[in-house]
Amino acid sequence: MKTNLFLLLCCMLFTTPTLLLNADETENEILLFELTSSESNNGDSPLDSNIGQEENPPRPNDYRATITGRTLAVSSQNSNIATVIVRNSIGSIIVNQQFVGISIEQIPSAGDYSIEIQSDDLILIGEFSVE
Repeated sequence: MKTNLFLLLCCMLFTTPTLLLNADETENEILLFELTSSESNNGDSPLDSNIGQEENPPRPNDYRATITGRTLAVSSQNSNIATVIVRNSIGSIIVNQQFVGISIEQIPSAGDYSIEIQSDDLILIGEFSVE
């Protein structure tokens, strides 16, 4: 009985630092910027109504990206299919995933990354670091 109690205490002693390290990870918002083209929009004002467009066109504020430790979460507040692409600092694609609603991906290693979210004609870009 004393041996089991001693082993249990040893296990708790060795796992506590790991639990504390993971508990300290905070969620960091990734700033997303809309990539715009120089195409003319036939005189239409971007603030006009959606007449002649699909029912639920994607808007920049529909998307949110966060990084917590090595976990990347990208969420959407609309029902459109979107694609999230993550590249490392040398341009290699780490993530290329279609999603509706939310996408949660694990980033394999520490470093600097870029993110691109595409949905219909909307393209959002941002940068983040993983430690």
